[in-house]
Amino acid sequence: MNPIIKKIVQLGIITDDRDAMVKKYNDEYGIGPWFLYTFPNGNKLGVCDALNIQLEVVEPAEGTYQREWLNIHGPGIQHIATNVNPDYLPTKQRLIDGGNNLLWTSKDPTGSECSFINGNKNLGMTFELYDREEGWQPPTPNAVYPPDAVFTYKP
Repeated sequence: MNPIIKKIVQLGIITDDRDAMVKKYNDEYGIGPWFLYTFPNGNKLGVCDALNIQLEVVEPAEGTYQREWLNIHGPGIQHIATNVNPDYLPTKQRLIDGGNNLLWTSKDPTGSECSFINGNKNLGMTFELYDREEGWQPPTPNAVYPPDAVFTYKP
């Protein structure tokens, strides 16, 4: 049987204050620079390529499943992400058929789809599945931290 996850590309960390956490990672631990996004639903994200993986800090908006998770568990690692293109739909279905719940599916501003699958009961974690074509580039961030950082992307 082929493994369902071939490479973890991101750790998703939920917090109640994105800016404070990004500042702490950068200023106290030297992990940065950070690219900051605010999405239409109110979610605030900070992403950083560090430690051979992308760190994503999410300050979730009220009414989102991530806010519900934060309210129950407090700040911490909430998900791992993997790019499963070209097997996005079969991988998503395999996880659902295995008794895991689909939490949320959306498209980023570039049109790339992602889904969050609650695998906590069966696999001990939530998965974010990406469907990103080779050569995918993220949208330009709303801001960067520290303020003099230059936006770059390393696939």
